Formats: sequence, C-alpha cells, structure tokens
Amino acid sequence: MGPLQLPRTTLTVLLLSCIVFTLATASSLPGSNDQEKLSQTDASYCIATPPTGVQPPVATRRPRTLSTAAGRVVDEFHWLRDDSHSDPEVLGYLTAENAYSDAVLAQVQPLAAQLAAEMEGRLDKPNDPVPVRQGAWWYYERQEEGQRFWLRYRRPAQPAQQQQQHKEGNNKLTAGRTGATTTKHADVAKEQHAAGVGSLAWDEVGPSPDTPEEVVLDPNAECEHALAVLAVEAHSSSMHGTTSDGSGSSGSSSSSSSGGGSNADAEHCDVYGSSVSPDGALVAFGVDVSGSEQYQLLVRRISSGRTVLPAPLPGTSGDYEWAADSAGLFYLTRDSTTNRPWQGWYIGLGNSSSSGGTAAPLLLWQEDNPAFYLSLSRSSSGRFLLLSGASEVTRQVLLMDLQQQAPPSADAWLAPAPRVHGVQQQVVGHWQSWLFLLVVSPDTPNGQLLVAPVHAPQQHTVLLPHRREVELEDVRIFAHHLVLAERQLGHTTITVYCLPASSSAADVAACRYNSTAASAAEAVAEAQEARAAAEQKQQQQQPQQQQEHPASLQRQPNLRSASS
Repeated sequence: MGPLQLPRTTLTVLLLSCIVFTLATASSLPGSNDQEKLSQTDASYCIATPPTGVQPPVATRRPRTLSTAAGRVVDEFHWLRDDSHSDPEVLGYLTAENAYSDAVLAQVQPLAAQLAAEMEGRLDKPNDPVPVRQGAWWYYERQEEGQRFWLRYRRPAQPAQQQQQHKEGNNKLTAGRTGATTTKHADVAKEQHAAGVGSLAWDEVGPSPDTPEEVVLDPNAECEHALAVLAVEAHSSSMHGTTSDGSGSSGSSSSSSSGGGSNADAEHCDVYGSSVSPDGALVAFGVDVSGSEQYQLLVRRISSGRTVLPAPLPGTSGDYEWAADSAGLFYLTRDSTTNRPWQGWYIGLGNSSSSGGTAAPLLLWQEDNPAFYLSLSRSSSGRFLLLSGASEVTRQVLLMDLQQQAPPSADAWLAPAPRVHGVQQQVVGHWQSWLFLLVVSPDTPNGQLLVAPVHAPQQHTVLLPHRREVELEDVRIFAHHLVLAERQLGHTTITVYCLPASSSAADVAACRYNSTAASAAEAVAEAQEARAAAEQKQQQQQPQQQQEHPASLQRQPNLRSASS
C-alpha cells in the first residue's frame, strides 16, 4: 500500500485534532505547573506559525450589489467567482493562498507524516475480493503493495466440462468425509437457485487459479502517463507564456472545457467509470487530472493496451455505457460553466474485433434546462439504455432499445411518461415484455409501482398502489423474482415476489412463500404441495386459460419478508 497523499484541508484537520488532544491531556493532569508546561511544549509543536517575513495574501474588496430572494446583498469578494476557471487575477490570488499555506504548514509536515503513517498502519491489509461474473469472465480488483489505486483483473470462466469435473471431484471428497454428497439444505438451495437463461448455477465454481490472469485496467499506470503529459504541456505553456488547460490531453480545445489552471504541481489524478464492452475486448474509462470531475474518455484494447480513440474525448462525466454489439459507446459531457452533465453522445468504434476507425461523436440529447442533471445507466436486463434527467423535485427517464437494428439517433428515445413538475419517475427494471416504473408524486409521496408493455411504455397499469403507511424505497427485478425494499415504522423490510410464467392458479400457488415456514425446505415442500393441489383442482374444473400478465402479482399474498 502506497503512502497517503494528504491535501491542505486534511493537514489542517490533523493539526486541530493534535491541539485538542494536547489540551485535553493537559487538563487531565493534577498539577497546574504540569498543565502549563505540557501546553507550552506539545501545543506549540502542533500549532503552525508563519515563517518570518511571510505574509498572507489579502483579497481586494470590490463591492457588488446582488439581488437575491432575501433582498439586496453587497458582496465585496464577488470578483473571485470565476466559472470559467481562467481569470488570471483569480488564479494568481489562489496560487498565492496555496503558497502561503505551504509555507505555514511546512514546519509540521513531519508530524503530518507521522500521523498519516500511524493511521495507515492501523488499516487492515485488503484481502482478495470476491470475483464477479460478467459474460465469459470473472472480474475482481486487488491493490498491490506500494500502489495507490486498485488494479482490475479478470480470469476466463471455466468451460462447462471442467465445472462438471470439479463438481464430481468435490462430491467424491465430501462423500468420503461425511458419507453424503450433499445435505438437505444444499439440495433446497440448489432447487431455489436453479440457473435460468444466462444466469449462474448455484454451485458454479469461480475462476480457476490455473487460468491466466489478465490486467483489465491499471489506474496507476494511467495516472502516471496522464500526469507526465500534463507536465510536458505545462512546461511547453510556460515556455510560450500561456496557461495550461490542465486536461492532460491535447484533445482539449480550451481551458474552460476541462477545469482550467495548471495542476502539474498538485499531481491530482482520478480514474473513474471503467466499463468493459459486452464482448470483453475493450475497456472505457475516464481520467481527471484537474480536480474538476471532467474526465478525459479513453478506450483501450484489453489484450494489447492499444488506444482505440484517436484522441481522448474531454469534458465527460464518467458515465459510460456500451452498445449491445460493442461497436459504440454512449457517454455524457459536462457544461463548461456549471459543470452539470447536460449532453448525451454516441461514438461509433467499429467492431471491436476489427481495426476499423472511429466515427465522429453523435449528439443524442441536450438538456437545456439548467436545473436538470443527466445520468446514464442500463436496465437490469441490459436491453435498454436509460437517460435520466433530474432536478431537486422532478425526474424523467428516457429509454433507448439497444436491440434495435437501426443505429442510435436522437429520434430513438422512448418516454414512458412526460416530464411533470414534482413527479419523480424511475425505470427500475425490465422483465420479458414489461417495464417496471417507480413513481413518486405529490399524490403518491411513498411511491407506487407501475408496469407497462415494452411496445407501449405509456400504457401504465398500477401493480403496487401507493400506501400511506409504507414507503417503497427500492425495487429490483431478477429473472424469476421481484424484490421490494419497503420502510414502515422506521424499519426496512425486504419483500420477495415470484414472477410467474403465467397467471394460472398453479403458477401462482407455486410462487407462494409461506412466511411461517420454519426453514427453506419446508417452504419448498409447501410450495410443491400447493402446486400439486392446484393442478389437480385445475384439471377437475378445467378453467379457461388466462392471458399472461405480471399484474397477477396483485393476487399473490405477501411473501417472505425479513427486516434488514
């Protein structure tokens, strides 16, 4: 683990903590002379005093009258506001303040290093995290000794034949030790978590240590390269008497597009938003060396590390989503003045297995309302791209079907509902041919769950109505289950519903979870008995088959819930 890099604000907090500890220790001593002596020695060691001849910079007072909701206000330092981050006078004053802070805190740097080393020594060394399956790979992160950032690795998933051999070997080993290959609870767990299409089996093994490990992204190397480029640009700018834009890339066209101001001395770097393409060949990520959270978008080929884009794309927000065929990337850019994400773009990269060139970025959406911020995500099924525009009280979501044959365009967006002030919409999932929407409004402040067909997303049906005493906090859609997080009387409960294959009585009975069952085995047994009884009754009565509709969940009782 590498050394901690402490900014000036952190140093100030450490010094204040030192002073408080010293004074508290001094006040606990019995003798007043001892208290005075300790306060004069240790407290002076904590307090930073400016060196002789070093004076703090003084900002000029330039009164300006502003009209606000509270009336007219005179701001004497309004001139220090520089949304473009390029005013030489403002940058000069901030540089003087930083220089003064460095001079004052220089004498306590040994103390800061000692405190930082002690805190770092108390941190537990990170263990290897649990790998996560994505496509044909297992992904995981690990922090190497002396490195600042965690590296992202992957190993290929084992073929089905190797997994079967692994399971047979484990079963034989277990039988030799316990006399049984599996336990009753394990059988129940496997039955409950039987793999669906594209999902993982309950007993599927993780990545084999025998398979080669591949580095997906090394943020340490990316930051080292970006800071080196920034230093070269800063040196070149100083030679020509210009100001570096601090973007770390020659692709930036102006200082305002990436935060402005030279940042070579601060060595700030952040790598954010890494996203691997569906075919596993490319990785997209953002690098920020200016501290403005305006990331330079880069795309690299994982196998070779070669850059796919001809130049980094500046001013992105760190939201990156891939096209279904890995031939393009969706991303957002920030406004140069307000720094809010306001434009949605698509850039074609060609097939990731080929060496085709990239196309010019295509603008798909622009949010002109300054109160709204954009965010980008995908539905739980991966089929839909979700573009959310949100303010403090209003939220609207637009959809784009990633399985459509036509290329992405500004006309491809679908709106499940129009934007209404005070109404917050959220697409919480996609299941088969249905979309699930969570809507919070002045009439339904605790939220209600709606469902709509994919081909007509504005034809809503109330699946779970608003309840005055229960707040619907979150909704998750899985292949076979609907999971709700509900808050009542200050407690959050998790409620699980089965998603039936049809609305027949047999399927509804099979999806019933008995909350009074003592164990999962009893719950499965009761569900099987209910299914058999329902099928027998159905054969006797021969009812007319009902049309498949997820609204059948309304006829199911409350299922198993557990307080979290």
